Amino acid sequence: MNYLIPVFAFLVSYLFASFPSGVVIGKVFYGKDVRQFGSGGTGMTNVYRTLGINAALAVFVLDLSKGILPVLLTYQAAFVWTSVGVEVLLLGQFAIFLSGLGTTLGHCYPIFAQFRGGKAVSSGGSYMLMTNWLIAIISITFFVIMIRVKKIVSLSSILGYGLGVTLAVVFWLVPGLNALGYWNGMNEAGYFYPLSLLVIYAILLWRHKENIQRLLAGKELDFKAKKQTKQP
Repeated sequence: MNYLIPVFAFLVSYLFASFPSGVVIGKVFYGKDVRQFGSGGTGMTNVYRTLGINAALAVFVLDLSKGILPVLLTYQAAFVWTSVGVEVLLLGQFAIFLSGLGTTLGHCYPIFAQFRGGKAVSSGGSYMLMTNWLIAIISITFFVIMIRVKKIVSLSSILGYGLGVTLAVVFWLVPGLNALGYWNGMNEAGYFYPLSLLVIYAILLWRHKENIQRLLAGKELDFKAKKQTKQP
């Protein structure tokens, strides 16, 4: 039964992350469905443009929690409450990754909100933070700098997470760096860690495909731009 922990980790994480923070906050406190405005997304950026800074901060905290708590619980299940991760390290690490993947898919395609969710930024960032804090801090710092310079969330998110993937590859390949920043069972993850980040990054890029098209056309909105036009 212990070897089913990765499966349970994925399912529980997906369901947990499927709680539609942006939708609930918008409907309960503002009487608006954020999916009907702006980009139609339920993440912090569209909530900010539609409902303001307070709602956006609340969504950010909730979305971050949805990514952090499942990974912590999975670590406890695989490495503390059972010996799965101790006996087979890769299996324990796989459970951690499936938890991160589950929260990402739950955030992007929530079963409790008609599979219309966010764009994998907070969930993917949470997974990075809970597996390698050093890579996460560097990537988040770069993300914030890009926001201040370019003022475009989509571009900053794409480049910030891309930097994280690149750093994970560098940490894997360069001797002496393969133990820096790893925690929650991801120590000595080798090639598996950059691969896990790459999978989540692919989802993030897919969710940003329309943003990428607008970026290439020079039509992407900056962070403060108000685009509250109701969706058809």
